[in-house]
Amino acid sequence: MIERTALNMKKNILGKPLKLAFAGAVIVAILLFPIFSSRITLHFAMVGLTGAILALGLNIFFGYCGQINFGSAGFFAIGGYGVALLDKYIQMPYFASLFLSIVISGIIAFIMSLPLLRLREYMLALGTLAFGMAIYEAVSKGFTSYTGGEDGINISKLKFFGTPAGDTFFFYLFLIAILLCYWVSYALRNSRTGRAMVSISQDETAATSLGVNINNYLIQAFMLSGMILALAGGLFVKWTGWCSPEYFSLKNSILILLAVVVGGVGSAFGAIIGGLIMFILQEILVPLAIYEMLAYGIILCIFLLFMPKGIKSGIISIANWFKGANRR
Repeated sequence: MIERTALNMKKNILGKPLKLAFAGAVIVAILLFPIFSSRITLHFAMVGLTGAILALGLNIFFGYCGQINFGSAGFFAIGGYGVALLDKYIQMPYFASLFLSIVISGIIAFIMSLPLLRLREYMLALGTLAFGMAIYEAVSKGFTSYTGGEDGINISKLKFFGTPAGDTFFFYLFLIAILLCYWVSYALRNSRTGRAMVSISQDETAATSLGVNINNYLIQAFMLSGMILALAGGLFVKWTGWCSPEYFSLKNSILILLAVVVGGVGSAFGAIIGGLIMFILQEILVPLAIYEMLAYGIILCIFLLFMPKGIKSGIISIANWFKGANRR
């Protein structure tokens, strides 16, 4: 018994520096990635980072509160078109337009939450679906003289001292945004507000009996979720230099939802992994567009059957199995 305890202590002492070294190597690899990667590889990475931010945004409402939202692409569009319209018609500085678009998205989320959050389950899903489709129709067919309709809007390149910002700059900007969103998600999950949101997802009746104001917390989650989704939209369209309705279709709402499921519902880290995987996969499947939805359906079935708690839970289970095998 004493020998086993001593052996475990030795493994822990030796294991900690290895873990720190591995974490340091991963951080260095991420920071150096845009410098040594090809243009197409960096493009895939940027799309994946966009997906990670979107999944983090949806995870707050869907993962923490357990409420389905099929209108996430609508808030994605508000952020994107907010930046694009302010750039084209007012020539507002980019970071000011990004901030204003996020605030506008939060206000719209609050207004929409008043009728929508009276609904539950499939009725809420249909209500958010209607919101997302309404935004899509508005930008693609409703206000075409401003939005450019299906053709979209060309956006000026971000410049510093007359030099256009390239993909490398946006890669680091996206990384900062992900770290910020992850910190917000992590801090929220471990706060009193976050615990109240999780209690709503587990049992609304029990949460109400404990004094949780369900409607108030759902409104907060819906607003914060919408603001993070808008952040992703504002970053994405400035990076691409183009804002088009095709980015904000129902398919993308489903893809964002699928990213959260694949990563692990309620897990901020899992949302990042799921967003990276699903959005990079979307780019890879572009040549096979007719089979894209079929591929998503197969992926969803695989995860529901074999990893119902998402890829993060699967990785942890595999790691624990290896630890157990080593001990034996």
